[in-house]
Amino acid sequence: MNTLSLLASKNLGDILRDAICLQSSEKSLVIYDTEAPLTQIILDGYRGALVEAEFLDFASVTPEQIMQRISLCNPGDLVVVLQSTNFRLNEFRLRIELFQRGLKTIEHVHLKRIP
Repeated sequence: MNTLSLLASKNLGDILRDAICLQSSEKSLVIYDTEAPLTQIILDGYRGALVEAEFLDFASVTPEQIMQRISLCNPGDLVVVLQSTNFRLNEFRLRIELFQRGLKTIEHVHLKRIP
């Protein structure tokens, strides 16, 4: 892991512990794309901070598969969304779905805009 990824992992770990209050009993799901370099750094950081998490590459699954995986989460579980631009899920409104299910959510959006 490079220096930026290590720093991201440390800071994300602090956020998960102190702000999100993630417990070891709660599952984590990270949905990501790889279109922007910053996305990869943050993704590496989450891989270091959330060792037990499930990681889904947005480009390799269908919107239905994403929603099916989210439906397996329990209230209080964490869903992290890393988007270089935005995810097109057609009829699914991701933020509303996550909120209605009582999931902890972290979104990193429009990362492609940041040089």
